[in-house]
Amino acid sequence: MIEVKKSIYKNLGLTPETIFAKKWGNKPAITIDELLDALFIAHSSPKAMNLLGRSEKTFIGNIKKLFPNISLTGGGESWEHWFIKQSDYKKCSSCKSFLLKNSFSQDRSSADNYYHQCKACRQISNKDWYAKNKNYHEQYLIDNRASFNARNAKRRALLLKRTVQWSDELAILKFYEDCPKGHHVDHYYPLQGENVCGLHVLDNLQYLTAEANLSKGNKLPEEFGGMAKLVETRQT
Repeated sequence: MIEVKKSIYKNLGLTPETIFAKKWGNKPAITIDELLDALFIAHSSPKAMNLLGRSEKTFIGNIKKLFPNISLTGGGESWEHWFIKQSDYKKCSSCKSFLLKNSFSQDRSSADNYYHQCKACRQISNKDWYAKNKNYHEQYLIDNRASFNARNAKRRALLLKRTVQWSDELAILKFYEDCPKGHHVDHYYPLQGENVCGLHVLDNLQYLTAEANLSKGNKLPEEFGGMAKLVETRQT
């Protein structure tokens, strides 16, 4: 914890001797170093102040004087957590070590923007999970292939601005679910055609064999063996 405290002092412009609470009666002054030691032992400000022989009211009053514009963010954050967040370190939830923050992956959903496990522990956890769930992703894709393909097509259409508000998403999803084995769902008029672009709507979908779909690419129907040939393979 020595390095963690040094980092806190540096980042907050304090020294270990900075007075947190002045001498009061027969009670000696409390330095910020003594306060941090008590917080790290007790894990809560009331218990820390009890260890130091002072009241919670004293803590609240002096923390406001020292940091007038600072308050806890809520969600269970304690002053112990707040002080640690001001350092260049973070405690790993698995190995319980205090490590530099660059030892953690970034996580925007976390209060401090870092993942709760360090990179080394996370790698071990991921390996253990994959060892126990080797076929998870493959089976998930098999079980949800139609939905996955429909979402992927919608995303591509949105990126190309080829979807419309009146598009029937449920009908499109069913079209993907009903795709015959060995066939792909194809856009009759491609979303990314050179001269003409189709829409991501039910009437612009057809089934093609995998080989035919890969050969067709972004060609227009008339450029790919003639429109009549494609019309015969189209299922509406």
